[in-house]
Formats: sequence, structure tokens, C-alpha cells
Amino acid sequence: MQIINGDIFKVAKSGFIMHQVNCRGAMGRGIARAFRDNYPQIFEQYRRTCAVVDKSKLLGKFEIVKLRDDLFGINSYSQLDFGTHQKQTNEDLLIRNIRKLAILSKNSGLQAYVPYRIGCALGGGNWSLIEEELEKTDIIVVKL
Repeated sequence: MQIINGDIFKVAKSGFIMHQVNCRGAMGRGIARAFRDNYPQIFEQYRRTCAVVDKSKLLGKFEIVKLRDDLFGINSYSQLDFGTHQKQTNEDLLIRNIRKLAILSKNSGLQAYVPYRIGCALGGGNWSLIEEELEKTDIIVVKL
């Protein structure tokens, strides 16, 4: 893991860029909203998926969306609901998807990026657990 400062949307020019989403079809706040605004196609695919797949079967899914020829977005469905009234992030599922991302990155030779504190701001995840897994990878963590 490497932590760098910057805007993830400017730093990640090619490779894989992963964020966490809920299984309810809402990308209205936080980094998910920023992904929606910067890459409308990731939101369009997310909405299509949420419309046809049972919410309980979405949880844990790892969805790759082509953003450009050499840049792919990844929706990590590692929270069932949204809102800040309670913890939403399922760390086990997010960590599983981080592992998948690390393997995908290694096998493809393309760099992988995640936002700093992925799943921990609005999702309420435990950064210590997530960071511990990221430290075992070559994923670049981008801190704004």
C-alpha cells in the first residue's frame, strides 16, 4: 500500500479505481456522489444492476465498469443500506473486494486505487481493519 495526496479522479488516469456502494441504488453523498458526478457511466451501470438484482444478492458483489479504454471503475457492494444513523459498511465484504482488486491489478499489470478511508466516512467502517488489509497490497490509497 502506498498513500498519496491528491484528487483520486485526477491521480487515477489508468488502471482500476474502486469505491464502496450500497445495494439500494443511491449514490447521493460522499465519495460515491463524486464518482457519480465524475463518471456518469459508473452510476448508470450501478442503477441498472440495482434494478435487476435482488438486494440481498448484491451484497458483496464486485462490479467492473469500463470508464475509458484504460480506466475501469469498480463498485464494491459492501454496504446493504445507506445513511449515517448506524454503521453500514461490512468490513469483511469490503476486505474481500480489496483482495479481489489486488489480484486483478497484479494479474492485469494495471495500477489500482481506492479513496483514503474507503467505507469509513459515511459508511462507518473500521479503518484499522481495512487499512491492515490494504497494507498487504500494492493498491494506491489516495487522500484528498
